[in-house]
Amino acid sequence: MVEKRVAYHVEKSLLTLDGAWQPSDFIPESRADDDDEFLDQVREMRQVARGLPDELLVVLVGDMITEEVCLPSVAHRHKHARHGRWLAYRN
Repeated sequence: MVEKRVAYHVEKSLLTLDGAWQPSDFIPESRADDDDEFLDQVREMRQVARGLPDELLVVLVGDMITEEVCLPSVAHRHKHARHGRWLAYRN
């Protein structure tokens, strides 16, 4: 009974891969043919970020570490799941 309710809410709430944003969506794209433009965009980002408080930067780095380190580790542990709601996150 609980599994059905959880399945309903997970399927209703889970974003598709195309609908979920990634951190890379908000940073300049580096291409070999436009290094100058890329570096200009990085400089601009650094200039804007200079005014951000340290507390915010700590939170952003913590979130980035969680996304890049913890979630892949959890996914690896459950990669052989054959049933349950974890399958929705594997695909």
